[in-house]
Amino acid sequence: MTKDKGMIVADYTEITVFTLEEMGDICHLSIDVLHDFIQYDVIHPVQSEPQPRFDLVQLRRAQTALRLQRDLEINLAAAALVLDLLDEIDELRTRMALMEKHHL
Repeated sequence: MTKDKGMIVADYTEITVFTLEEMGDICHLSIDVLHDFIQYDVIHPVQSEPQPRFDLVQLRRAQTALRLQRDLEINLAAAALVLDLLDEIDELRTRMALMEKHHL
């Protein structure tokens, strides 16, 4: 007898945004810590008015910063730098793949 395994599928075709409070709930962080994340450019609101809102990219950045702090014991400034470098590596890989695709 085989058991059917369910699959969870998420639809990210629509823009998903979170308030500061929702980001705090998801990441298990206080609003004060999230303000520190903003101050150190770890995360950037995609909308500022009437209240800050964050997208999935910013949620991923916050979660990655938490892992960097926990695993490598680095401060927020260093975490922001690492995140920026990771973004730059992703961009360069994308450009390289595009160039390889077009044989440039």
